[in-house]
Amino acid sequence: MQEPPELSIIIVNWNTRDLLRDCLNSVYAETKATPFEVFVVDNASSDSSAEMVKREFPQVRLIENKDNLGIGRGNNQAIRESTGTYIVLLNPDTLVLSGALDKLAAFMRAHPHTDASAPTLLNPDGSPQPSVRDRYSFNYCVEFLLMQSLATYLPRLLVSKWGKRETHSRHPRQVAWVSGACVMARRETVDKVGLLDERYFLFADDTDWCYRLRQLGGRICFMPEAGIIHYGGQSVKQTDTGLENSYQSRYLFMKKHYGKVQAYFFRIMVAIDCFVAMCVIPLLQTALRGDRRREIKWKSRSRRRGLLWAIGRGEASLLR
Repeated sequence: MQEPPELSIIIVNWNTRDLLRDCLNSVYAETKATPFEVFVVDNASSDSSAEMVKREFPQVRLIENKDNLGIGRGNNQAIRESTGTYIVLLNPDTLVLSGALDKLAAFMRAHPHTDASAPTLLNPDGSPQPSVRDRYSFNYCVEFLLMQSLATYLPRLLVSKWGKRETHSRHPRQVAWVSGACVMARRETVDKVGLLDERYFLFADDTDWCYRLRQLGGRICFMPEAGIIHYGGQSVKQTDTGLENSYQSRYLFMKKHYGKVQAYFFRIMVAIDCFVAMCVIPLLQTALRGDRRREIKWKSRSRRRGLLWAIGRGEASLLR
């Protein structure tokens, strides 16, 4: 008789076939001590992602959507069908390292009062990504804008150092928020808090869920011993609407939890940031070449769409 799964690993995919393959291979190669089931929710990919899963991973439970339903709705679809004691949300652009999911599961078993936990997210070069926060405040969205500016204007080394500030820890600790790129939660906790808010098509659904859990007195822990490589934004890079969707989702979060005034102030800050970026980026383009120049051009288009959204002249064209 097959052992019932302890983990229900859920991956929502949109046009990241090759990364999804690598992710699934890492899950099966690095999760040895914990029985698990895997769901892949494919949001109408056009790159044969679903066909690849059927052919190479027949053990995976594949949910094929005819339209791109977004991250929140896709995760919720699989959560409703899953049976594991712990629910794991995992991005397709990740690689599980050195038994990371086994380590998270062992931590959850050893700490029954912990409702959710998350690993260290790493860049491909091994440097840490900003993926946790110790508290909630309006600064969450302010710092998001600052990070966008750092990534545009300053060397990536500075952004990496910012990430180390947030994730610098040798031991597990309680935090307020963790990235949804990889998070493990108890099923009874999900039943108590509720599913992801499906109004967040892309981004901030994880922040919102953690906020609701904390409001109910829940406990979220960061587990630095577990490591996951996260390439980050691979679906978003295929379109100019990703940054616009990010702004819209954070605006929704601010309006929902902090009120209309602070949400409106955030929108003004987005307009200022995008306008400044549109003035500065053309100057940067003249000094750059190759991939970095193409990346800057993509950011310029994204900031233009962000500015139009911020001033009410456009709405996020969600990734459909």
